[in-house]
Order: sequence, then structure tokens, then C-alpha cells
Amino acid sequence: MDLRTIWVSDHNTPYIEPHAHNYYQMIYCQKGSGTILVGETVYDAVPGHMYLVPPMVMHEITPQESLRLAEVKFVVRREDLDSCLKQLPAEYEIDESTTLRLTMKDLIREGLADSIYSYEATNAALYLFLIRLLRKAGIQASHKPWRSFYFDTPRRRSAGEDAERDAEFAMLLHYIEHNLSDHITLNSLAARVHFDKSYLTARFKDSLGASPMRYVSHLRMERAKSLLATTDDSITQIAKAVGFSSIHYFSRYFKEKEGVTPIEYREQRQSSVKPPNY
Repeated sequence: MDLRTIWVSDHNTPYIEPHAHNYYQMIYCQKGSGTILVGETVYDAVPGHMYLVPPMVMHEITPQESLRLAEVKFVVRREDLDSCLKQLPAEYEIDESTTLRLTMKDLIREGLADSIYSYEATNAALYLFLIRLLRKAGIQASHKPWRSFYFDTPRRRSAGEDAERDAEFAMLLHYIEHNLSDHITLNSLAARVHFDKSYLTARFKDSLGASPMRYVSHLRMERAKSLLATTDDSITQIAKAVGFSSIHYFSRYFKEKEGVTPIEYREQRQSSVKPPNY
């Protein structure tokens, strides 16, 4: 499937530390106030505004007064749509009276529903919302776009089985993102959602372009870089927070991936980019 929803939520939002991931995230402000960091730009959270976070872009949410956000996380596996979405601004106002606002509400409602075909309806609503958003922004693909983009996708299992597995996969991604300090293995991930290891590996590669453990390692590195750049935590604390039991192994692994040690990375980042003051 070229477009897949992996998470929908609607809640009063706590502080979300700086992080990045391999998928898109739409953040829709429903009420309250706060700030949303996308990349190196801080936006005021304004009710009726949407904030789009592309894959691998660092972001942070800081609530102030009763901040309520709806969030939609999704994967795009089609190059032309991905290219169009990356032309959108990070902040977009969605007028109350427009069909865009109604489509957003449909998307949130279906994403939170626990009923037959709710997952399929969520993907359809997401597809429609993105098309309307791009149309309103005047962005179009370089060729006739996406005739069989979503609805002609063949299904290998029943709709109910697909929806159940997709929901379990979304929960697993959420678990990984929020538990990087845990001892995570392929066996433990497969057992958590009762998936066969070969199926889980294929699912990760199809959805995120990486094996489960490569994806975990990537998130750990991104979280470590974020903590190095934006906190005064010690290297030992950061290593533990992202799942490394040995600071020495963490330092070697970090240098192998980034070409510099954690300390050198922190010095480079903190000298070139001053973190926002909240």
C-alpha cells in the first residue's frame, strides 16, 4: 500500500521531547496553547492550525495552557506524493467552514473508531485530506497523479485481518518510539504482537524501508543526537536513555555512524545552533 496510516490520537498533550522518525506526522491543534518545534523553527500552537512534520525532521511539543492536539502518523511509499507533500509549509491554517476541516474531522473520527472497516475508512479519509490540502496549496505532481494510488491496491487478506494487523503494527511502532531504553530484540518485538519473525521483518521493510532492528537502531541514534544537541545530560545518561548498557559501546557505535564522538557532536551542534528557550 502506497499510503498507510499508522497512528491516530486525540488527547491533552504532555511535553514531547525532541525526536524524529521515519514517517510523516500531522499535528492538528484543537484548543489551548503551546509551541511546536519543527526542524529549527518554533511555531505557536494555534487552534485550527495544522503542523506537518516530514520524515526524519526533529520536532518537539511544549504545552502551555490545556493544549489538545489530534495527531496522525502515516507512511508514504510513492515518490510523487512524497515530493508534493515536502513542498507544503510546516504550518497551515484550516478554516472552520472549509471541506478541508470537515475531512480532517472525518479522518480523526475514523482513526479513533473501533468498528468494522474503520482502518480502511481512515486511509481513505487521509488520502482525500492530502489531495484537498495539496489542491488548496496549488501543488501538483509533474504528471497525472495517482489514479490507482490507493483504491486499486490489491489486498492479500480479509479487511478485518488487515485492520487488526495494521493496528497491532501501529501499536508496536508506538511502543518502540517510547521505550528505546528497553532491551529490544527481534524476538521480543515479534512476541509482543504475536507476529512471525519473518512476517514482522517483511512488514517493517515494506512500511518503513528497514528491518526491525535497523529501524530501532536508527531511532536510537536520532534520539541520542537530539539529546546531545538539546540537553545537558551526561553521555552515560544519554547512552542509557537510548538503550545502550555500555557507554564505551555507545561511543564507538556513535562514531561509526556519525564520524564523530558523542562529545564532538554535542560541541558542534551546541556551537552552531542555540536551542530554543521555553
